[in-house]
Amino acid sequence: MKKFLFCLMLLAGFANAITCVEAVFASNRNGITKNTQSPYPDSIHVSHHDESDNQDDYDNHHTFVWKNDRIAQRISWDALNNELDTTIFFYVNSESELSQKGQEIIFSSRTSNDTIIGTTIYFEDGILSDSSIEKSLPHYYKFYMFQYDDEYFDEYTLSGDTLTYKHKAPILRQEIFINDAQDKSKCNSYNAEDNYIRSNLEVIPSASGFVLKEHTQNGDDSYLKEFYMSMPGNTTTVIHKLHPTVKISPKVRYFDLLGRYKFTK
Repeated sequence: MKKFLFCLMLLAGFANAITCVEAVFASNRNGITKNTQSPYPDSIHVSHHDESDNQDDYDNHHTFVWKNDRIAQRISWDALNNELDTTIFFYVNSESELSQKGQEIIFSSRTSNDTIIGTTIYFEDGILSDSSIEKSLPHYYKFYMFQYDDEYFDEYTLSGDTLTYKHKAPILRQEIFINDAQDKSKCNSYNAEDNYIRSNLEVIPSASGFVLKEHTQNGDDSYLKEFYMSMPGNTTTVIHKLHPTVKISPKVRYFDLLGRYKFTK
């Protein structure tokens, strides 16, 4: 019991010590493999509300089941349409092991010192469709996606109280996240071009790690993203607001591999 309480104290101390920009970095740097030294996603919730007509355009929840430091399942629930999609990840070493039916992925990774390189190749009915590369360091993360003869990427660089984010899809834009000087559990993101505040963020300690909440306002459009993150060593997966159904949602394609919606506005 004493050991359990001591572990809880360490977990709470780690979660409280993380700053807002560090939480943003940690919430976006994980791919389909877990960095065993960093927080990793338990689940993600994204939603969009149109204030002009008081309507929700989407409300999606993504929960991850991890096994051997890899995602074994991703459960995506569309709350507005009550539609469920479950993606089961099978890991193979070569194309010869593919079933050539539906969507399949070959993933490989290598580690050199503090650098992790992950390569993902996507197949549709046995035909190569897309590929991506991830590069992860303690204070740097980049995700490349090659699709339709074009390059898309997300790049994060962490330096003290500042996180620089570059996004190309296909137009390049840049955001800067800066901790609040008075309360480092809060931060704002700014458009690099005009210093306009793009979103407000806050990190909140939780039982398994922390929750990062990001609110973005664009005219009448209100966006919310919530990252439920677990700390290294925590093996409990929490499913948030998940309701079973037999329908399959076609909207999954608007999200990246982890189910994170990519806002392009």
